[in-house]
Amino acid sequence: MEFYASCPEGFESALADELKRLGLSHVRRLKGRATFEGELEEGYRACLWSRVASRVFVVLGRFEAQNADELYDGVCDIAWESIVRPGATIAITARDVTEQLRRSSASDFGLRGELPYIDAVIAAVNDESNLLEKEHKIDRIRWQQAVDLAAEDYFNVNAVLSYLVRINLVARWTQLDEARGRAMLGRLLRELDGKELINNK
Repeated sequence: MEFYASCPEGFESALADELKRLGLSHVRRLKGRATFEGELEEGYRACLWSRVASRVFVVLGRFEAQNADELYDGVCDIAWESIVRPGATIAITARDVTEQLRRSSASDFGLRGELPYIDAVIAAVNDESNLLEKEHKIDRIRWQQAVDLAAEDYFNVNAVLSYLVRINLVARWTQLDEARGRAMLGRLLRELDGKELINNK
C-alpha cells in the first residue's frame, strides 16, 4: 500500500527523517509531504507516532481527470465495497485549497466554508499568547474532529483511526504536561466506555 503524510512546507526533511526512524520503507520527500509504502500497520504506526505529520493518507488509486466527469468516473472505478461498509455513501469534491491559501489575505484564508473547524482554530491562535495553551486548544480541536470522524461508526476503520489520533494526543500531552496527559487519558477511557455511550443515547 502507498501512503503519504502531509506537513507544513519546509518540514519535509524532518518528516522524511522521522518516518525513516519509525522503520517505514521507501520514504520519499516531496513538497508538503513525504510518501512511504507498507501495510495498514505501517500507516497506523505513522498516525500514532509521527510528531511532524499533519495527517496521514492512504492512496486508494491513481487516474487522470481533466474535468469533473472524469474525476467522478475515476473515483467510481475504485473498489469501494472493500473499503467502506455496505450502504455507505461517499462525497466527491475537488478544490484547490493551495491556491486559496496563496491568494487570500483573509484571516481564514477564504476556507471558512470549506473547513468547518476553521473558526475554532483561528480563535485558538488569536486569543491565546501562551504557546503551550495555544497547543492545548488546537489539540482539543483535533481530538473533537477525531471523535466526529467516528460518530456512529463503532466497528470500522474510522473508529480505529479516531482512537489512534486520540491516544497519540494522550502520549504527546503526557510528555508536555503530565496532569493534562492523565486528564486526557481519563477522557479517552470514558469515551470508550460502552455504558456511557448507552446512557448518552
